Amino acid sequence: YQPAPLSEKTLPDTSVVQISVLYKLPVIYSIVSGDGKGYFTINSFTGIVRTRKNLEWQDFPVIFNVRAADSSNASIFNEVSVIVEVTDENDFPPVFPSSLLEERLEE
Repeated sequence: YQPAPLSEKTLPDTSVVQISVLYKLPVIYSIVSGDGKGYFTINSFTGIVRTRKNLEWQDFPVIFNVRAADSSNASIFNEVSVIVEVTDENDFPPVFPSSLLEERLEE
């Protein structure tokens, strides 16, 4: 899975992607590796991945693995990689002291 890049200003608890599997029984989803800084969380029943905290673009891309396991037999599972990229945002955009700037030039 590779969802669209996120902005560095993405808020915590923003939906990133939904992982889904075709399986005859209910499955339990979990992040099993790769998210060392804890940027993401997954709903174990729906597979929806959300941001857990503010993102730092310097730490990205992050590649983590999600496991979908049989809810009645955890030894039956499959894993998928998720690649999340973050775009840098200007932390210090230019600010003008007034909303209206006027300049007169002599001819």
